[in-house]
Amino acid sequence: MVTTVWPPKHNSYNNLTDRRIDTNDPYKIDESASPVLINFGSAIKAAKEGRRVTRQGWNGKGMFVIYIPGTPDVTFIEDSPYEKALRDTAFADMTVPILPHFDMFTFNTEGRRAILPGWLASQSDMDAEDWMVV
Repeated sequence: MVTTVWPPKHNSYNNLTDRRIDTNDPYKIDESASPVLINFGSAIKAAKEGRRVTRQGWNGKGMFVIYIPGTPDVTFIEDSPYEKALRDTAFADMTVPILPHFDMFTFNTEGRRAILPGWLASQSDMDAEDWMVV
């Protein structure tokens, strides 16, 4: 059995490159490069292939979505929010899987970079044809 510590201590998505990514700042999108627009289905496929996707129509610049394929067996770090929530329960010493999901890289209320785990697409996101791989 493989056991993974959560949260991870590395970002496996650091090595993705694209002509629209500033290699000096991997979270900055080069707005001067002309994007190739795709539909939601193509964006999901690209995300599942390990690419970052965004919408041209989103008002927050630099926001993007990634696909997290899941992790089979996770042991939570001591004193992490997960471990604290499960402490003193029947689940405290269990390893659990993290199921596949999408996360959004966005900004918090202070304007700092933040991750929104478990991002869900809206109806307009699913109908949009302004998705891009970044």
